[in-house]
This record gives sequence, C-alpha cells and structure tokens, in this order.
Amino acid sequence: MTVQFFAESGVNIGHQSFPAHTRILGAAASSIFVVGADGSLKAIHRNGTSQVLDANGQSVTAVTISRDGSHWAWGSSVQANGETRVMVSTAGEGSAPRVLLTQPLTKGPLRPFAWTAQGIYVNPLPMDAIGYFPFQGPVVLGLMKLANPGTGLATPVPGLQDCAFSDANNAGLIACYPAGPKPRVRLLHAQPTELTLATPRFNFVGDAYFSADGSLLTVGGATGVGMPEQFSGGVPAKPEVYSVDLIRVNDESIWRFGPLGTRVAMGEESWLPDGKLVLWRPAGTAGGDPGLYVLDPSGTGQGPLIHTTGQPVGYLTSG
Repeated sequence: MTVQFFAESGVNIGHQSFPAHTRILGAAASSIFVVGADGSLKAIHRNGTSQVLDANGQSVTAVTISRDGSHWAWGSSVQANGETRVMVSTAGEGSAPRVLLTQPLTKGPLRPFAWTAQGIYVNPLPMDAIGYFPFQGPVVLGLMKLANPGTGLATPVPGLQDCAFSDANNAGLIACYPAGPKPRVRLLHAQPTELTLATPRFNFVGDAYFSADGSLLTVGGATGVGMPEQFSGGVPAKPEVYSVDLIRVNDESIWRFGPLGTRVAMGEESWLPDGKLVLWRPAGTAGGDPGLYVLDPSGTGQGPLIHTTGQPVGYLTSG
C-alpha cells in the first residue's frame, strides 16, 4: 500500500509505502495512524519514528484527533477473563497511551466522535448495522457523553435523544441530524434550531463538520441512487450523486458549495489551518473525474481538480 502526498496546489510531493494488509485510519499534524498486518495500531511520524498505541488495533472503531492535532483518541476492545470489554484510549505527542473509559461489550462498541476544547464526545455504536450508509453509520441515540480527557469523567450530553451527533465546535455548539422523514440538521444552541435540507440532494445526510473557528458548518448530502439492489428493492444502483452545502453559524444562512458530485473529503480534517475546505469526488460517482478540490469557502466554491483515485485520509502540517 502506498500513500501519496499532495501540496494544497495539487503538486505531488512524495509518497510513503506500507506493508501489505495495512489499514490507514487517518492523518493529522505529523502522524499517520495505521493498523498493521500484526494487528497493532501505530502512529507513524514523518520523522521516521513510530509509536505503538494499541496492540488490539484490529478492533479499533475510529481514531479521533484533537483540534490542535497533538492528541488522539480511539475505541477498541479486549478480551480478559472470558469477558470482552470495549474502551476509549488516548495518547499524544510525548504522552503514552492510557485507557480513558471502559465498559462491557454488551453495551455496544465505543467510538470517540470529536475532541474539542469541551472534551471528547463518546458514543456507543450498535452491535450490528445493516443498510446503505453513504456517510457515517448509525449510532445509539441518547447515549452521547462528554468525557474529560484528564480525569475520564463522562457526563451525558443533552439534546441528542432523537438526533445523531456529527460534530461540535470549541464553544460547545453541536450539529446533529434529527430522526424523521424530512432531512434536517439541528444546531444545539440554548434554543435549538433546525434547517430543512433540499431533496433529492439530501435524501441521505451526513458530513456536518465545523470549521476551525466554528463559524461555518459543512452539510453533506447524497441522493441515494447508489444504493445496492439488496437494499433498494431490486432497483439497479447508479453512480451516487454527492453534494455539499455550507451553513454560516451566526445567521444560519445556507448555500450550495463546491463542484458537482463532491463530498467532504476527510471529516473535520477537511477544514485546513488556513481556512480552506477540501472536497472529494470519489471514483465511480457522478459529477466528473475523481479527485480533490482545495477551496476557499468565501469564494465561488470552484477550483482546479487534483486528479487522484485514492481516498483522502488527512492533512499533515509538520514533519
């Protein structure tokens, strides 16, 4: 497996090869997070060193990175004394891995969703999930907790009983997707507000991520035409059609953004330190050639295509 590196201009500036059967989970600051063939989760640093984070990396649910890129959290599981326990662990540049939260598997796998100035948002996942999920899979509603990364103390997050968490900004504003027949995004202010999203562009919704300063929010949509036949009642799948809207938080204005058929590229890492937004058109989807766009959100929402068929995994800011 090979990871390619691109500058924001689109220039290919190098690559790094990994052994066969390596899984790339993400990248931020100076680290790439991988699960190796030996089953361990590692942080591979650009200076050539590496750090083993979890010997049970094959069970990792996700790696979530703090907003400054210097700390990392992940969910995993371990078997001991005939019981499987799930946990959320943390580590960082200069700090060793440690378990922050743990519980029996019977309560569901744990996943860290966001690490903000408020703490780490952690939620259990369903034991299994079947269906078409062009964005993140389902979560167990009403069980989101905010964990203190120092003490591990976790407190329930109100307002999410019927709303699937997507992201929070450093001020504690949460964006989530309410259950129901109409696609909407909810902003959990002191007085929550909801914005109805256009169909068919938002038949499926996801990818709500705040910019670094918390002033803008992405909202991703998919028409659902890419749904496999086994979930669509036998309707043959077509190339999926993705799209992105942006929301200005202070006045909740919303507008269409980016080239046809694009989606947010790599979660909250899609918002670059200079304020630009990276969008992605996956191979095999509608709208044009596959690749990346690095766009100014205050501009036209258009720019040159960086041609690549690979899936983006993160943004490295230091070596």
